[in-house]
Amino acid sequence: MKSSNQPVAVVEKERIRAQISAQVEAFLGAGGKIDVVTQMEAQARASVGSVWHDHNQLVDVPE
Repeated sequence: MKSSNQPVAVVEKERIRAQISAQVEAFLGAGGKIDVVTQMEAQARASVGSVWHDHNQLVDVPE
């Protein structure tokens, strides 16, 4: 996406922000709930794989 400081682009971004804000307020006003995740759970983290040291051997990398 190309960044632009043209007034039209700024106006469009503000219009989109206002639409998103209105939709969020309508969702919350209708009883919707937004959960915020503050920490990654253990199973959500990427696992560490193995590394090839030569063509015949795989060695597990300790975490």
